[in-house]
Amino acid sequence: MFPQVLVVHAAKEARDAMASALHGLGYAAAALNSAQRACELLADASQDQIKLVIACASDAEALSRLAEAVATARAAPILIVIAQNGDEADAALRLGAADALIPPVLASRLSAAVANADAIHSLRRRLARLRPEQRGATIGELTGVSPAMRRACELARKAATLRTPVLLEGEAGVGKRLLARALHAESGAQGPFVDVDCENARKNPRDVENALRRAAGGTVYFHDIADADEALQTLLLRLISAAEAGAARIVCATSKDLIARVRSGAFRQELFYALTISPITLPALRNRTEDIPALAREFLIAANLEQNGRASRIGEDALRLLRSYPWPGNVRQLEAAMFRAAALADGPTLSPREFPQIAKHTRGFSIDIPPAPPLRERPRHEGPAMLGASASPPGGLRATANGVGVGIPALNENGEVRSLTAIEADIIRLALKHYRGHMTEIARRLGIGRSTLYRKIREFGLAQGA
Repeated sequence: MFPQVLVVHAAKEARDAMASALHGLGYAAAALNSAQRACELLADASQDQIKLVIACASDAEALSRLAEAVATARAAPILIVIAQNGDEADAALRLGAADALIPPVLASRLSAAVANADAIHSLRRRLARLRPEQRGATIGELTGVSPAMRRACELARKAATLRTPVLLEGEAGVGKRLLARALHAESGAQGPFVDVDCENARKNPRDVENALRRAAGGTVYFHDIADADEALQTLLLRLISAAEAGAARIVCATSKDLIARVRSGAFRQELFYALTISPITLPALRNRTEDIPALAREFLIAANLEQNGRASRIGEDALRLLRSYPWPGNVRQLEAAMFRAAALADGPTLSPREFPQIAKHTRGFSIDIPPAPPLRERPRHEGPAMLGASASPPGGLRATANGVGVGIPALNENGEVRSLTAIEADIIRLALKHYRGHMTEIARRLGIGRSTLYRKIREFGLAQGA
């Protein structure tokens, strides 16, 4: 049986004490002195077996390996890092730690940290299932209290019990792919969910055959079926007519008017009839505004988990703004807006100020965006300061070779190319003068480290203020 918590610490007394405290809290804990062993356990464990990793941040290499293992694990456990000071705590949080425990760790502090980490891990798993690129979300988990969305979910639930093709209709960004994955998950399909872009299929028709083969017993989702060419339409019609046992189920989606395409001759009429046995229309977000608050909150939680955002709730004014905006990009646009707002937030509550572009196009909202502060003027000389320049560098500095030439010449007095060392010394001398001895800025502009810059200054006999 795998332990629920891994405790990684170089000191035996410290890791045994932590493991004992976890046992007292009801967790099966394993005390390890090797990050390598922890990585092996993480790699071997199946989903949900290991819920937590507690590691000592004094070993930077071990922490880095654990962070990588957690990020790539099938069910990534929460990483809590023991830190000795503020800098190490910040580093641990940047690596993805759920919390930073500073020793000595009291039992009450440990209990709260473990409970919070477990809750966050469960939430991450739920959010992962709701993402379009993940499989496993069920129709019942889809967000929607509006009558139109409830109707779409009801039809999808019925279609999941059948093997007939399904056509999902709706504007771009309404969540057709997400519903297709939920339908696949709820149907109990044994095979995988495979996505096919009909526009790309024109260029690579073999990709469709490979997709159908990979999705045997599962579902093939044809995105933008209105863009299918004649060959793909013929193939789909043949597959639907054959209805072979064990073949992949076909789910198609479109944001375009298929009836108009049938009338124009661009889409086969018999294929249209075959696909519309189970049509499902997803409403535009502007027609399901009652769903916006719940969707926005879910996206805010996801954004905070990915970006370590500060905002934990959405103010009433911000919700009123979100409900008033028409959302031409639908749910996809709302998700992007929430991620952007979470990144901009300065406090725990989102306000209309975090949605400047949305407010700009919504009646009744006006956001004053302060102008960017003016750039600090820095003296600069006229004319290029480069090899062969005809103008002098700033402050009268003349980078010369044996007293000959102006600017930073490429040739010496004999007409021969100067050495790179001599030119490098002149460039550093110019940078010291141009940036007034600010070593960090000079090193950044020259593309070298500060230690390298100091070494070269000593080698070339240059004073910092020269």
